[in-house]
Amino acid sequence: MIRDGARFMAMIDNNINHLRGAGMTYDATARLINKVASVAYATRFIMPGYLIRNLLQATVLHHQRREFLRLVLKDKAIPEETKDWFNTYCLQNTAIKIHLLMSQVPIVTDKGHMRFIKLPFRGIEKLRDWANGTALAALTDEVTRAQTFYTQWMTVHHAAKKFLPEDVSLATRRDLERFTETAGIYKLSSAQQKAAMFDLKTGGVEAVARHVAKEYTADENFLYDIAQRPFSHQTQLGRAIWNLSTYPRSYMQLLVRRVEMLGTHSGTSLKQKVKIASDIAGVLAVGWATNKVWQNATGSRGAAYDPLDTIAWQPGGLMLGVPSEIGQLSRSTILALQGDQQQLGKVLNQIASLTNLALPFYEPLIHAIETGTNTKNIDKLALRKIREALSKRYKVRGSDYDVDRDRVWMVRHFIMGTDPPTKKQGGSRRGTLGKLGKLGKLGK
Repeated sequence: MIRDGARFMAMIDNNINHLRGAGMTYDATARLINKVASVAYATRFIMPGYLIRNLLQATVLHHQRREFLRLVLKDKAIPEETKDWFNTYCLQNTAIKIHLLMSQVPIVTDKGHMRFIKLPFRGIEKLRDWANGTALAALTDEVTRAQTFYTQWMTVHHAAKKFLPEDVSLATRRDLERFTETAGIYKLSSAQQKAAMFDLKTGGVEAVARHVAKEYTADENFLYDIAQRPFSHQTQLGRAIWNLSTYPRSYMQLLVRRVEMLGTHSGTSLKQKVKIASDIAGVLAVGWATNKVWQNATGSRGAAYDPLDTIAWQPGGLMLGVPSEIGQLSRSTILALQGDQQQLGKVLNQIASLTNLALPFYEPLIHAIETGTNTKNIDKLALRKIREALSKRYKVRGSDYDVDRDRVWMVRHFIMGTDPPTKKQGGSRRGTLGKLGKLGKLGK
């Protein structure tokens, strides 16, 4: 029996309205925000550093790391039917491209029909489309989903082979208990456990293996399809504020669900609670260790899978931060045209920052040139050279833009834009994401 019928009906109505496109008309402000977001997301989510970091998600969050190694080293034969099932029911490639990266926006036409339209800026729409066309963000997400799915799928099969008879209907209660514990089914919600056992009875081991693997994949790699997200994400304002909250929100939900299973009324045994506590500690410890390794390997001060950093998420991010930067640039430009030399310096820095944030392929190209020439901030140098030509009092010290990098730092700079520590700064890094709020993560 449904406990909260009104809430259940509201969920059904909301999803039906979403499929119909109701409530998805976009005013001028929403269109502007979506235009800015679509370009900014396309720019940031093709950066090599973010793509490499995203590939670590399944390793950090999934508890069956030994099973993954076994899958890689021994069990490589996966049925084609299972691969097709995974591609159909578990991938989020289209959702990442359309809903997360905002490459297309659903609107309602005058006749009441919903269609998807592109909202690019003229002049750089090709760059934006090329960036999204690479599908690199979706590819890294697909890799981590495949790692989680096939690892858990294999875990269920190994548990069935060990504890269940060939005829599942002959399994005893003790057989089923040992099977569910070894297969990790007890870590799912009560409704998911019942559905899994129903699949075992009706479809056999392969059906329950797919079902359990799918649930783990959604829990640990998260859902980006807007119809599968909370109601707050599905409005115009929600898309602007909460679009990049999927990762930290889902990360916290994953930990909270595990903690709830440690309670006295969870129905889990003491042995299972010990395993769940071990999983929680593993997620936190591996996340912290991964962050330290990431920082040491890349020379970056940015966090990757650090639990505290994930919790300290800020709403908005690029979607609201970049329009704010554009507004500040317009104000600084007006003041600079009125003769304010201090504002002129801000204009040059803001132009360089905006091109890094909202011009696809720009920053990787700059990193490549700087790596090959042992320089840094060459875009700012070019702008300051222009200012030097316009002002007799302003001089550029070209030596400040020269950097002596060894081969390790050359690789780091090419991937992340980081440079060796300096005596004055204790290190340097490109980008202005800190003051824009957190970028968010794809699995990320």
